[in-house]
Amino acid sequence: MARKAILIIDDLSEEDSNLSYLAKNLELNKRFDVFTISSNLPRKKGLKKCEEEINWLINHNYENIYLISYNNSCEFSPHLVKKYEQIKKQVLLIPKDSDEFNDINIPSLIVCGTNNNPESIKNIHNKIDSKINILAKIEKIDQYLLQNKRQDEICTLITDFLRFNLHIKCKKVLNI
Repeated sequence: MARKAILIIDDLSEEDSNLSYLAKNLELNKRFDVFTISSNLPRKKGLKKCEEEINWLINHNYENIYLISYNNSCEFSPHLVKKYEQIKKQVLLIPKDSDEFNDINIPSLIVCGTNNNPESIKNIHNKIDSKINILAKIEKIDQYLLQNKRQDEICTLITDFLRFNLHIKCKKVLNI
């Protein structure tokens, strides 16, 4: 059976991480090994750190890598997805718009709050040409996505997206 890894890229320091709750929940699912890195570095150094981590995973026989990136670290995602065929799915948590999202062709889950810049999020949703592109707009959520009473719902949404192979072509918008 192919080894599966989840790589969580946070743009905050480990002490300030918004994603530790998500990482702990994903670790409960024995189908994945979960790795977390902090990329609160200048863009070039942050991207290099992400590439080093992915290369380490590949060298340790991980054939399927699922990428979860948060806020500013989402800017690394398009580059990493295009460079590494081992990245099979991505989750973008409150991403910032970029032209680099054009031509992404892996299943993608975009999660944002209804308070986040709706036009920017919609642009990303429209740019990613994937078999499965789901945009989840969560009511009453701000940038502290996983530090509120709805964090269990969000963790379940992400876990289900990573666990299940959905074979239908769709572009959905979920209003949660």
